[in-house]
Amino acid sequence: MTTPAPQKEAMVILLDVGKSMGLHSNEVFQDCKKAVELMIKMKIRATPKDELGIVLVGSQNTENELNNEDEDEYKNIQVLCPISNVSLDMSRELSEVTVEPNNKPSQLIDALQVAADMIKARTRTLKYKRRVFIITDAGDTMKTKNAEKALAALKKMGATINVIGVNFKQDYFDQENKMDQSDDDELPTKDKNELFWHSECSKMQGSVVSLQDAIGQLGLFRSKKVRETTTYRGHLEIGDELKIKVWIYKKTDSTKLPAANRLSKISLNSEATKDAKIKIDRTYFATEDPDLEVPLDKRVKAYKYGKNLVPFNEADDKMLSYHATKCILLLGFTDEKNVPRHYLMSETYAMYAQPDDANAYTALSALVRALAELEKVAIIRLVMRDGNSEPKMGLLYPCIKPDLNFFYFNTLPYAEDIRSYPFASFKNVQLSESQLNAAQELIQSMDMMTVEKDEEEDTFVESLKTSHVYNPINQHFYDCLHHRAVNPQDSELPPVDPQILKYCYPESSLSSFYSELIKSSAESLSNFCNEFPLKEEPTKTAAKKRKYWFAVEDQSLSLASYGVQQEQEEQEQEAVLEKPVDEELVRAAKRLKEDVERMSEEELRQLASEKGGAAFDALLGDRAEKIGTVNPVRDFKDMLKRRDVDMVDKAIQEIQLIVTKLIKDSIGDQYYSKAYDCVVELRSGCLKEEEVGKFNTFMNQLKLQFSTGKRSEFWDNYLVKNKVSLITEDESASSSVTGQEAKDFLKPTEIEKPDVVQEVEEETDGDDMFGDLE
Repeated sequence: MTTPAPQKEAMVILLDVGKSMGLHSNEVFQDCKKAVELMIKMKIRATPKDELGIVLVGSQNTENELNNEDEDEYKNIQVLCPISNVSLDMSRELSEVTVEPNNKPSQLIDALQVAADMIKARTRTLKYKRRVFIITDAGDTMKTKNAEKALAALKKMGATINVIGVNFKQDYFDQENKMDQSDDDELPTKDKNELFWHSECSKMQGSVVSLQDAIGQLGLFRSKKVRETTTYRGHLEIGDELKIKVWIYKKTDSTKLPAANRLSKISLNSEATKDAKIKIDRTYFATEDPDLEVPLDKRVKAYKYGKNLVPFNEADDKMLSYHATKCILLLGFTDEKNVPRHYLMSETYAMYAQPDDANAYTALSALVRALAELEKVAIIRLVMRDGNSEPKMGLLYPCIKPDLNFFYFNTLPYAEDIRSYPFASFKNVQLSESQLNAAQELIQSMDMMTVEKDEEEDTFVESLKTSHVYNPINQHFYDCLHHRAVNPQDSELPPVDPQILKYCYPESSLSSFYSELIKSSAESLSNFCNEFPLKEEPTKTAAKKRKYWFAVEDQSLSLASYGVQQEQEEQEQEAVLEKPVDEELVRAAKRLKEDVERMSEEELRQLASEKGGAAFDALLGDRAEKIGTVNPVRDFKDMLKRRDVDMVDKAIQEIQLIVTKLIKDSIGDQYYSKAYDCVVELRSGCLKEEEVGKFNTFMNQLKLQFSTGKRSEFWDNYLVKNKVSLITEDESASSSVTGQEAKDFLKPTEIEKPDVVQEVEEETDGDDMFGDLE
């Protein structure tokens, strides 16, 4: 009825790096490493709780527990990775393994004993699945007579042995129990060893596969094993008298890519800190005043209702929540045809009778069989748990299997969830007999149940079975993730795996089912095209001319009227807008947009009264009245451009306050860049407005405050480094500062406090993003 928890596995990989393996090309050994790498990737993705160990056989180094007990035995066997939870460190260790021709001959029998000892020490008597993989070319002489002890130990633990053969003879793959031939002196050493491994693997419930076949099989995609856990345990209530004990499991669920965590580059590159995680603090500001921070006790949730926002506090939220009691209540039955397929929503669940309850199974089985015979489904109300769980209305669909009867559950939509879109009817479409036959032939010729054949059972199998088709996005993502984890310095990501391309573009492979399907259906497809000839219809909708607000003759048109006009008024208005536009008027509007900032308020109002329209009023809006810390440079520029009122003095005073505040309130150098931009713009504005003295006085204040002390980084790294100094007499006739004095000003010398320093009392500015930080 239920799938047991996946059994944890302990696996040891014996990688032959001995003398015989060193005689092969480097590409062969890289393929051997690739096979191990694929096993590591498979474990990380599908069964991350499994444990893995890697042992090098024939290595120049000796490192294993049995050799520690007897230094004369088990030499040239190195435990590269002890048995532990599979991790990326194993891939990094494997990447550094090489094979040399001068390595020692590999003693695989001794290595097998080391593997048995590792598995026994790790798993003891716990419930583990135990396996040993041997990757070898079987070219070195083996002590096969000493194999009985190691094989007996592995067999006692229930372990299996699998061999990945390098250049093994294909003739031996179909032979079994050939051990008697391994004693024949006429056979070469490699042949004897191959026959030995074929014989022993068959006895240990294992297998021998070629290296290329192993890479192909290990490269196949696998989904992560998931333990089936119940989402509901309770009673299926039918009226007041009958209650059937049932368990519900989730059968389908959308698999999402893992969420990315934000890390600090500074912490990652620092040896002092190990935790590079970033803590996110959110700050809220008022829409009307972007510099005003809103504290927690002043914030409240709000729901949009029409164009309004309706606030809801915590008490309102609790009252809004619906509290239901956990239950499955049968509401009634209906015919299957009354529930369209597109009504099935969300994930699919399976409902079984409670295990070990014969009465519950009998009752549920009877209900399942009766509904299947009557072609009906049950409508139920489901509440998964007590409290705030949302009640669901759904259907139970009967499913009968040889050894099990159960229900599938799908959520049904409420009236608000259904989208009823009107489409043209096909009632008036007349089809000829030949057209119907052509469509039927096309469907039958492209039936995916008649393309691929199982050679062993001589029956057709489904070509595109859902359980064998993997999400290409997920698979490629994990390929890239593994590559970047093992090769963090590599700027390139791996190409898309050919197996993924096979799913994405089945037509590109001549051996794919899709190519066979297209070949077999070519004639039917041609007949269908002949019966239903297609022709391209010309586009009737002509491109509309560009519309301009100033081409509207109706002077009463305003933005407030949009969306509330009656259909007739909208049509009349559109007709007016589509009148030919005077190109000279277009050019005049563009010149107006360029010149508007140089015009006075009175001139703009006069122009607006002459031309009419709300758009002219928009040109006069959003004029800066003060400087805030969100975008001080823009506010400063806007205030200097004002011609309706002189705001130069106010702008200079306020931006000086902003610069000082940004420097003082900066966490590290967080706001230094913004403060520097303000100083540069202040210098440019003072030059343009001939306010040289105010800028030079302010620079003296900055030097006095910030050239030394904990904020000196701003002075040294921003002003001195970028040579932002006093305005000289060469730049403005109103300045008395020479070029040399300006250079000396940036040097680290002590300066006396100016006799007269204009002090401006800081006002409590509503447009301030630091207001609540102090």
